[in-house]
Amino acid sequence: MSEGEEFERVNLRITTKDGKCVPITVEAAPYEFTVGTRAKWEMMIADEDLDVKKGECVNIRIRPLTLHSHTIALPCAFNQHPIVTALRVHEGRCAPKPVEAQRTVRYVIALALSDGEVRKGDLLGVLNIFPVMFTRNAREPRVVSEE
Repeated sequence: MSEGEEFERVNLRITTKDGKCVPITVEAAPYEFTVGTRAKWEMMIADEDLDVKKGECVNIRIRPLTLHSHTIALPCAFNQHPIVTALRVHEGRCAPKPVEAQRTVRYVIALALSDGEVRKGDLLGVLNIFPVMFTRNAREPRVVSEE
């Protein structure tokens, strides 16, 4: 770690085996990485029908996408659905995973720009998938306490 980058205690929410979302306290530190110049586009395709109202923030199930380890995903600003805009993606449960782990995206959190409908098979947007390389050894967060 660089000078001044000490471990800090933060609450991380995880899903227990019985499905509850609970906080654990971990010690984590920032670290630097380099983003690759070669990327991949992945389509976020709706896997359900959904009616939306303007201004709603909605969770839309999509066809699963696998993100390989050591990659980050950023929604493309120029390719979006006319009714909703993708804000972020997630696995569908309270289970954050580090960039070093393979992840499966199953949901898009989207903002409805107008009243309308999302239909199964609709292209919701595109994810830019970038490889990342750590510029030095990152320290894995350490669990300090669990609920």
